[in-house]
Amino acid sequence: MNSQGFEIVEFIKHKSNHKSSFYAIKLDSETKSEADAFFDKFENTKKEEIEILSGKIDYMVTKRGCLESFFELKESKIDDNICCLKAGKLRLYCLRYSKVAVILGGGDFKDVNTYQESEDLNKHVKLLQVIYALIDERIKDKEIIITENSITGKLKFNL
Repeated sequence: MNSQGFEIVEFIKHKSNHKSSFYAIKLDSETKSEADAFFDKFENTKKEEIEILSGKIDYMVTKRGCLESFFELKESKIDDNICCLKAGKLRLYCLRYSKVAVILGGGDFKDVNTYQESEDLNKHVKLLQVIYALIDERIKDKEIIITENSITGKLKFNL
C-alpha cells in the first residue's frame, strides 16, 4: 500500500429506512474512493455491467439488505468477510458484515480463472486483506461498532 493510511467513507448516503449501508475504502493518497475509481473506470466501456452492479447495490440498500446470495465468495477463502459483486467479467471486491453493511474496495475486469492470476485483481484482494485485519482489530477493541444497518466509530486509519 503506497498510502499513509485510509478512511472508510459512505458510498451511499445512509438513511434510517435503509436495509443496509455501503461504504468504500478511500486511500489517503487518492482523490476518489476505490469503488468510485472502479465505477468511473468502466462507466463508458462496460456500461451494462456497471448498471447491473449499481442496481444490485441499490436493491440491497433499499429492499433486502446484504444477503449472501448477492455475493460471490473468493475462490480461495482466506477471510470470510472478503467477497465480490460481479456482473459479466467485472469484479468489485468488498468486505461484507452480515446483511448489515458492505465496505467496497476496488476491482477490475476478470479475464483469468482465478483472481490470483491477475495482478490487478490480486492487488485489490491483498489490500482488502490488510484492511480487514485492521478493521477486525478495531471491532474487537470496540472502536468500530456495527449497528443494525451501519458502521460507526473510528473509521480513519494511519499506517
